[in-house]
Amino acid sequence: MVGWNGIELTVPKTWEAIVSGPCHLLFEFDFAPLFELRWERVGKLSSSRFEARVRQIRHQAQKGGRPLARSINKDDLAANFDFTRLFGDDRGELSEGICYCSQSTILLVFQVLTHQHRLRTMVKSVLKSLKCRPGSEVLWRVQDFSLKLPPSFHLQDFSFLAGFTSLKFNGPDYSLMAGKLAGAGKRLEHQSLAALLPVLAGTDHIRLQQKEHSCTGYRKPGWGKRMFYRLKREPPFLTAKIWRTTGSDHLLAIILSSTSNICDTSLDSHSQRYEII
Repeated sequence: MVGWNGIELTVPKTWEAIVSGPCHLLFEFDFAPLFELRWERVGKLSSSRFEARVRQIRHQAQKGGRPLARSINKDDLAANFDFTRLFGDDRGELSEGICYCSQSTILLVFQVLTHQHRLRTMVKSVLKSLKCRPGSEVLWRVQDFSLKLPPSFHLQDFSFLAGFTSLKFNGPDYSLMAGKLAGAGKRLEHQSLAALLPVLAGTDHIRLQQKEHSCTGYRKPGWGKRMFYRLKREPPFLTAKIWRTTGSDHLLAIILSSTSNICDTSLDSHSQRYEII
């Protein structure tokens, strides 16, 4: 299962999901591209407005130098979307499509990039699992981690660096950063969890409580200190946790920051929904 910014689909474990943008996923197998997904939230669309968007997207593709594929009549994706337009090559093989889900108001465009018959067949099967209907939680699951958040949290930034992954969100009451560090064993030979957490939080002004496999920290300043942090353009309130995962060589971290007090249960609630898979 892969989940990213409102999109979920089931892919083989040997396929790699590459995050190319906030609403752009590329899937590869053995370093060769298989297909890509792009999407956006466009609000409510009627059938006629959907067809107008289809014409606009295809016109832009043609201006970009891509030859237009012909329309084909297949309803493989109809179960998960309200409107679909599918296009294929001269042999009628599926090559691209435009889909719309009214519940999530997501307009999605996919393009099949592989020309190998076996892989194209697998891609079509994967596309049947594609869904974007909203639920009580949004799944963020790529590479080897899984994070579940309420839909009120919106992605602000992300980074996939060698050995370190971070996702940053804005929520209704606080901001959230989810971090993943590889090579936990080597890191902890040189730095303790209590030394790593302030680095990830971006401040030394944090009270720490270390246990055997985890470390938590918090900052709840008085009125005078709040003004000090605001002058430094730092959120006054902060609560954070870093822990070593069981069964893998990773460290996970959740950092919450806000201009107002953060509920004591929020950190544990998010930590329980963040894991290595």
